[in-house]
Amino acid sequence: MGAESRSRYSVRRWCALTVALLLTMGGAMFAGPPAAVAGPAADAAGARHGGGNPHAREFVTRSGTGLTLGGAPFRFGGPNIYWLGLDENVGGVDYPTRFRIDDALRTAKAMGSTVVRSHTLGISTGTPLSIEPSLGEFNADAFATIDYAIAQAHRLGLRLLIPLTDNWSYYHGGFRDFTTWLGLPESAFYTDPRAVAAFKEYIAVLLNHVNPITGRALRAEPTIMAWELGNELSGMTPEWVTDISTYLHQLAPRHLVAAPGISAATLESPAVDIVDAHYYPPDAARMLADAATVTAAGKVYIAGEYGSTFASSELLAPLAADPRVTGTLFWSLFPHADDHGYVPHDDGFTLHYPGDTPEMRAAVRAIEEFNAAVNPAANRPPVRLNAPVITSLTKVYGENLLAWRGASPAVGYTVQRSTRGPRGPWRTVSTGTVTDNDTPWIDVRSPRERAWYRVVAVDARGHRQASAPARVGAHTGALARPGAFGPQSPAREAQRVAQRPTFSWSPAERAAYYTLVVSRRADLSSPVLRVTGLLATSYTVTEPLAPGVTYHWRVTATNLAGTTAGGSPTSFTTINPAVDPIPVDDFDGYDSDQALGAAYQAATSGDPITVALDRAHADSGAAMALNYTLGTQGYAGVTRTFPTAQDWSADIGLQFWLAPDAVGRNLSVQFQAAGVYWQYDLDMTGRTPGLVRIPFADFAIPTWATPGALNLAQVTHLSFYLGGTPGTGVSYVDSVVAYPR
Repeated sequence: MGAESRSRYSVRRWCALTVALLLTMGGAMFAGPPAAVAGPAADAAGARHGGGNPHAREFVTRSGTGLTLGGAPFRFGGPNIYWLGLDENVGGVDYPTRFRIDDALRTAKAMGSTVVRSHTLGISTGTPLSIEPSLGEFNADAFATIDYAIAQAHRLGLRLLIPLTDNWSYYHGGFRDFTTWLGLPESAFYTDPRAVAAFKEYIAVLLNHVNPITGRALRAEPTIMAWELGNELSGMTPEWVTDISTYLHQLAPRHLVAAPGISAATLESPAVDIVDAHYYPPDAARMLADAATVTAAGKVYIAGEYGSTFASSELLAPLAADPRVTGTLFWSLFPHADDHGYVPHDDGFTLHYPGDTPEMRAAVRAIEEFNAAVNPAANRPPVRLNAPVITSLTKVYGENLLAWRGASPAVGYTVQRSTRGPRGPWRTVSTGTVTDNDTPWIDVRSPRERAWYRVVAVDARGHRQASAPARVGAHTGALARPGAFGPQSPAREAQRVAQRPTFSWSPAERAAYYTLVVSRRADLSSPVLRVTGLLATSYTVTEPLAPGVTYHWRVTATNLAGTTAGGSPTSFTTINPAVDPIPVDDFDGYDSDQALGAAYQAATSGDPITVALDRAHADSGAAMALNYTLGTQGYAGVTRTFPTAQDWSADIGLQFWLAPDAVGRNLSVQFQAAGVYWQYDLDMTGRTPGLVRIPFADFAIPTWATPGALNLAQVTHLSFYLGGTPGTGVSYVDSVVAYPR
């Protein structure tokens, strides 16, 4: 729907006391026209009845430094699902589909979650799709997905923690919207009466909105556990914290109020119930110490965000064992995509259920164990398995290719085929467990005649649900075998190849799919890896190959007419970390500045910086140019999140080629290993272009970071930060390796 056709309504602006009085007298007067949400009858009925949850109509309450529900202690685990009201992961910014909302919430419930934290259910300012696109103007249509998400959370028995603004200027808005509208400096958000009144007006519109699905105003919705003053706010004054918290209690007296961060302002305010601390990286000892601090001040402690990649029994079991930790919420959960596969997100902490990689699957298990430990009844009754939906079934050079929309909470699928009709008999044609990451999926034994397919989802309990059958026609006409093609990478007789290499090859004309075979033997017998049904012309190994070993590999292309080999087997030798440098990045594999920028993302909290490929200042090939402007923040930097953790444990240091600024600023090299930050500060004054070697023993944990042991077997991030006096500059980095002993 275009912005020009969305309905708008204006809200008369009142002073804070008048608003509070009127809200007490008449809850719906600020709600605006009800958003048109015509959900399925079953969903609406389920939302009203709470899905059989006996406590669906009860509110979570505070009892000293803990929470209760239905008279019993209430502890919780769960995800952040920040996009439920407005989504940035749809090829732009738009409202998420109902399928995505349902799938994410059902997945959270299946994992034993009882609370979900969601920014965009409460933060929605400054864009045409927001609740408040501009000062004093309110958009009723923005409530539609918010209403639906809240109703579905209610149906599933989930509780919601909803922030009201943001310290950061993300796509959904933040506190700077109010100061910008009013022509005020940022700091005035907490002190200027006009900014405070504008924020209260926004809160009033949100909390007094009546959800047409549930029939309740948000301020009277038991599904909402707490309103959070904002996400990661800094600079809050004690007066502001108490004022806004008191205002929230006046509007929604049965809801709790959460405040971000551990500070005197949050710990000492009599109107704050919950203190929400965030951890990147998380550390159990620090979190337990914070829980002790918060509860000693008489508040409820929660860890409102921690990176999902750090979830483990070592982290979470001590937190589950300490009753002062009321809840933990990981960052962040993403659902199945509307067509096939999962919704992707590239912040390094994305979690898909049941897990894309062995590491993610281990994190899922640890989260589920925590949830069960703090709330054993959280997943009772278990979430019913949905049926997958076949979204496409086509022919590719005679072979049958199908895709399906994933089903929650499936852990895998089998694909079945019938040549008799839509009622079977059915024959399983997939091998092993097929996952959502395997879609689109191709039938490598496709029949020539017409066929019917169905996809059967399986959940962790062994329950099965089959999709409706879909039909594809018979193959007709002549077809030649795939054309000639050949290997590209690893190159023939390549040395020091990564233990998790990416194989690539040129495309073959008329190829329906490819098969990759890797063996220690030149005749490719006894393969260590055989993967078939590949649709792309590359494949990245998930389990590492042995170090210092010569392997042989070949790809074949297949269609219904036959198979063509991509030349003779090609050999390569994997790196031996004990004697060879481990390549970290030579910057030669990026085809554009945009691709480089996608890999090395700028620190949003720092000064402006961009990256570009540069061959004039490189050690060899291309270098990464760091173009920065230092200003008020005093630093600017970029970070790369490795697709899979790198193992530097056999090496003694980090080496890279550097062409420094003529103006002589500082370069901080930082990496993250097993959740702990390590940093080395390099003075670039007087340096000429050349190699820089930094032993790992010279790296130190920054003063702001959580202490921990150096575990070089799990290196997940690499960062370069520029600092010093204000001004612009360009430095160049190339040939980054971990060098051996």
